[in-house]
Amino acid sequence: MPGLLTPESLIDGFLVGLICGAVPLYVGAVRNRLRLGFSGLIACILGGLLLGLPLAIAVGGFVVWRIYRAHNAQPIDEDTQARNRHRVITVLALLGIGVAGYLTWIHYSGVAIFCGGSNTCELVNSSRYAFIGPFPGIGLDQIPVAMLGLGAYILMLALSLFPPREDRQWPDQLLFALALIGTLFQLYLTYIELFVLHAICYWCVSSQTIILLIFLLALPRRSRTVEAVEA
Repeated sequence: MPGLLTPESLIDGFLVGLICGAVPLYVGAVRNRLRLGFSGLIACILGGLLLGLPLAIAVGGFVVWRIYRAHNAQPIDEDTQARNRHRVITVLALLGIGVAGYLTWIHYSGVAIFCGGSNTCELVNSSRYAFIGPFPGIGLDQIPVAMLGLGAYILMLALSLFPPREDRQWPDQLLFALALIGTLFQLYLTYIELFVLHAICYWCVSSQTIILLIFLLALPRRSRTVEAVEA
């Protein structure tokens, strides 16, 4: 129905699809069914654009079921698994850059934020909790939290492009540290949204979902070789 295809509805549908599609993408990476995971992300976004949350949830649930039902023809070695996780982190970081970049642009452009006709996104992103500072000692004004998120996602994207190697673990360690800090900070912001502002911002939920999945994918994993030697 053309009358429903407004910029607000399209953006809301995309965000809903992104949030739902991140789940099969993560499950696909963990279960070594990366193609199904990426297909689930795209299908959820399309479902969100077409019919919103109900279709996105249904599609995401179906793809997750398909992933768990599927069986690999042959086992995948640890190096390939690590590379697959890096690929998914790269995609998630790019999505995070898009979300955080949009919120940063909103802060400086003065343009009203798209929020599906609701004012909750504006309430969250114009509150005092959406900024840190000022820093009079060094001459800096308030900095949008979204800008910090943008910088973090850019750095995580750069780190995810380093091929995982046993003899060079600092990129993965730094990536994990950034994801951990980002997840803890997002949990704090979620608390502020729910219990202080009593408002939900779709853009913020999208970023919270993305950083949580990056954190889960970046968790240090013990090598099977090391486990075998210890055993």
